Amino acid sequence: MPLWQGNIVIFLSMFLMVVTYFFSQAAGAQKTFLDDAKSHARLVADVVRLHAKGAILAKGVTDEILKIFLGNADRFIEYLDVVKPFSSEELSAFARESGLAGIKIIRQDGSMTEGPPGWTKTRAIGCGETPVLAYDQILHLLFYAARIGESRRCVITGVKTERIKRLMEEIGLSSVLKDIEGLQGIRYVKIKGVGSIDAISDEGAISAPPSVSIVNMKDGPVAEVKMGLGKAAVLVVGVDASPLNDLKRRLWRDFAVFSVTLALTCGFLSWLLYKWQMKYISKVKDYEKNLSIQREEAALGRAAASIAHEIRNPLNAMGIGLQRLKIETGCLTEEHKRLLDMVLNALKRMNGIVTGLLRYSKPPVPRLRRVRLSIVVDDVLALYRDRIDESDIKVNTYYNIPGEIDADPELLWQVLENLIKNAIEAQKQGGFIDISIDSEGVSIVLRIRNAGDIPDRDDLVRIFEPYFTTKTRGTGLGLAISNRIVAAHGGKMYADIRQEGVIELIVYLPACSGKDVTAL
Repeated sequence: MPLWQGNIVIFLSMFLMVVTYFFSQAAGAQKTFLDDAKSHARLVADVVRLHAKGAILAKGVTDEILKIFLGNADRFIEYLDVVKPFSSEELSAFARESGLAGIKIIRQDGSMTEGPPGWTKTRAIGCGETPVLAYDQILHLLFYAARIGESRRCVITGVKTERIKRLMEEIGLSSVLKDIEGLQGIRYVKIKGVGSIDAISDEGAISAPPSVSIVNMKDGPVAEVKMGLGKAAVLVVGVDASPLNDLKRRLWRDFAVFSVTLALTCGFLSWLLYKWQMKYISKVKDYEKNLSIQREEAALGRAAASIAHEIRNPLNAMGIGLQRLKIETGCLTEEHKRLLDMVLNALKRMNGIVTGLLRYSKPPVPRLRRVRLSIVVDDVLALYRDRIDESDIKVNTYYNIPGEIDADPELLWQVLENLIKNAIEAQKQGGFIDISIDSEGVSIVLRIRNAGDIPDRDDLVRIFEPYFTTKTRGTGLGLAISNRIVAAHGGKMYADIRQEGVIELIVYLPACSGKDVTAL
């Protein structure tokens, strides 16, 4: 598997782990919040139950106080009525002074005095054997009726219930539920199925395990907890679930940020690994290519040595024999002499092929000297001036710098001679040769442009291969040998067709190092 693909697999595994982690965090946060909501509900249930007990106790104490107060008032009224029976006006005045709603006296003889008149409305109230304290929700009155003293008079007194009602409301469930709803985090508190407050205050406070669910409301989500309270009541507590939603949003926001960061990091590292792997593969291919070339050159060297030994000596013998035959034989006709010249030229061409093969098979070893590239170019052009003029070729030179380099003059001459010769041979009907010398960084750049018979664009990559040629006659070793010489000097050679019908050969050579190399 390529490294970049393995990198993606690793990051996908990490992403799945992160997704699992964030889901577990969200689930854990919700569980913790719901458990906390249940704890809040249990606390509310305890508060409600304790408050119910307090309300019952307060109600009993209040009733006892009222009984004592009204009982004392009844005994005093009975005492005064025995001394002198009350009139209705006197009872009304006494009631006002005592803060009572009204007083009613029923005597043993059946006579009755009431003040103020009609304060009991149409309600029939009497006395039993035991004192009675009763609330009338319609009349908003509290009655106390009892038979007092030896006279056994029935004395009925009443007080208004507004203050008592306010007191009961203050200590009642509705008040405490309202106060609980005002606490932070509590949205509402309800009690369902309440028969009496005694049922809530019963010791069997929590009769069933609490259940909790998330309810979406207009003003936000609520964790609603339901739990048994007492014998028949159900306590419903709505806990604000906004903090849970905020926590989830933060978690998923962090997850989104982390995912984007992870994806960008993964993409960038995968791209780097891909580039590194492609570069490594390219180096391996170049190494294999160079190794293949070295093997080919080694095989070629061995073949060239065999050819030189087996073919060159017979060729020399044939050439010497034919030359003697041409010189020493006087009876040869012109046709025979022409045939001898053709055979001698063929032998010479064959000897040149063997020489070029031997030259290519031997790796060049430069003997470095300080050389001006412009001078070498001018010398080669001077050598081929006659052929340039015969072919009607215009030569343009652009020496922006002298082009001082550390090179072997003989090998450099061989390169330039081959390049200029090829440019001349490609333009037999006239043309141009543009030669420029410039610098790029630490390199000296030689450019030779010419038109004429040039290779196709598809063949450019092959022109530096041995035996590749577009000429009808030629070994195809000239550019291959030149390329090897340039490489031996630490340079590079390229070919390009930037304009249709015009080829450009570019040679990069290291500029002079500044060291003294004249002794090399």
